Amino acid sequence: MSDDTPIWGAKFSKVRNEIYVLGDQSVKIWNAQSGKPVRVLKNIFSALDNITYIRLDDTHRQIVVGSHLGEIKVYDILSGLMTHQLEGHSKDAGEISFLGYGDGDSTVISVAWDKVIKVHKDEKVDEGLRQGHTATSLRSKGRCHEKDITCADYHHKLGLIATGA
Repeated sequence: MSDDTPIWGAKFSKVRNEIYVLGDQSVKIWNAQSGKPVRVLKNIFSALDNITYIRLDDTHRQIVVGSHLGEIKVYDILSGLMTHQLEGHSKDAGEISFLGYGDGDSTVISVAWDKVIKVHKDEKVDEGLRQGHTATSLRSKGRCHEKDITCADYHHKLGLIATGA
C-alpha cells in the first residue's frame, strides 16, 4: 500500500535509501529496505492544487516540489518544514512539468506548460523571503515552444536543458 490517492510520481534517494511518493497534496516517505513508511509531508499545496513534480537537492536533505498551479516550494526532508518558496510559473497554464537541480551551484531549473524555463537560486536571498515573499528567478526564457512544454531534462556538467512540447 503506497497511497490513498492517485500517485503522481516517485523518486528514490540512494543516499537516504528512501522512496518519495507524490499523491495530491502530500509526499509520503518510505524506507526502501524495510518497505515501511517513515514520514508524511502533508498539505504541501492548497486543496485545489496537486503536486506534479519532485526533485531532490544535491545533498538529499531537501526536496523541491512543483504544482499544477505553477508553485515551487522547498522542504527540509527531516523536519518536514518548508524552507522557502521559489518564484513560480503562470497560475493559468503553469503546471510544472520538470524540475532539475544544478549540483554544486545550488540552482533549480523549472519548466512548465506556460512555455517558460526558469533558473532559480535555491536559497533565501533576502529578508523578504522570511516574510512570505518569493525569490525572483536568476533568469528565464519565455515562449520556448509553440505548445506546452510537457517534458525536459537537464545535464549540469554540460549546462544543457532539453525540452519537448
